[in-house]
Amino acid sequence: MKKKILALSCMAALLVFGSEAKAGDSATADASAVITTPLSVSKSRDLTFGTIAPGTSAGTVTIGTGSSADRSATGGVQLVTSTHASAAFTVTGLTGATYSVSVPVSANLSDGASHSMTVSGFTTDHSAGTTLPATGGDPFTVGGTLNVAAGQAAGTYSGSFAVNVSYN
Repeated sequence: MKKKILALSCMAALLVFGSEAKAGDSATADASAVITTPLSVSKSRDLTFGTIAPGTSAGTVTIGTGSSADRSATGGVQLVTSTHASAAFTVTGLTGATYSVSVPVSANLSDGASHSMTVSGFTTDHSAGTTLPATGGDPFTVGGTLNVAAGQAAGTYSGSFAVNVSYN
């Protein structure tokens, strides 16, 4: 009797739920990508602080941005007449795209011996939201502040710093 009840229950279940199990449904989607012109930056002029005479107290020399690249000194530093300039760069890439510029926090200059100075306070005249033109690229300049120790050793100091550009 138990076998009959079990057989009848199975038959009833098949009638109620059907004999086929429905498979899941599926859909497809397309995938795409657009490869654009890479952003590129090139240097056209170095950051030059010029000739400086250190004093008995520490000081700084600051080079501004722009074509005039104003130069000023603080503390015991004296400016000697010489050529000075902000660094100049040009960015090229996708016409109409906006980009950002990042400058370092600091950089070291060395005379090749055991003497060094630090450049800090890097600034740029790049405006946020600037779009890349169709031709010629977009120029910008970078200035900074050279920290000169009291009695800084005489010599020619040099170093480098990186400027990074990226699409917004």
